[in-house]
Amino acid sequence: MKNSLWKRDDSILRVLDEREGRFLVIECCSTAMPRWISRDEMREYTQIEEFEFLNEHSAVRNEDEIPSSVQRIIHERFTVIAGILPFITDKSMRCKMTALSAEQHGVSRRTVCNYLWLYLAYQDTSVLAPNRGRSKKELTGDEKNIRWALNKFYYTKNQNSLRTAYTLMLKERYCDGHGNLLPEYPSFHQFRYFYRKHKSLQDYYIS
Repeated sequence: MKNSLWKRDDSILRVLDEREGRFLVIECCSTAMPRWISRDEMREYTQIEEFEFLNEHSAVRNEDEIPSSVQRIIHERFTVIAGILPFITDKSMRCKMTALSAEQHGVSRRTVCNYLWLYLAYQDTSVLAPNRGRSKKELTGDEKNIRWALNKFYYTKNQNSLRTAYTLMLKERYCDGHGNLLPEYPSFHQFRYFYRKHKSLQDYYIS
């Protein structure tokens, strides 16, 4: 079961360890540190294959495609987290080693955590390459509307809820001239998934 992938809705977990009916997991679709969950909670997820995860969230690169200068950077970044890996199952020690690594390498704790999350989620050092980009697909019409609605109605000083932003999007982009909802429109689940997915990558894209 170790290193297996499990999915529920827009959440994908990778199992890092298993002890006494509990599972140490890393959330692959949002930046967060490993956490322990119970067997009952794990039953809410369905196992998926590695290719199913990478097809949608691919950040892994073939070693032959990576120039030596980039490989050197990858090695340097992996060195930042190498000392933390033996303590992944122990939250207290993991936090201490994260702080120590940040001090030793002259980077922020957030940077260390980002490197650690990437490696644990993908189990491949190539994801530590700079400017790697994730496989970017052309946004669909619905996705463009969702992005527009988030920028216009959610990321504002008014601090509308996601549900309100979604409702306003439907009113502006998915109603006819009489205010009637069109037959086809994205669900709130799709709206929330797009928000969560891109929010988790915000820090990376800014950097």
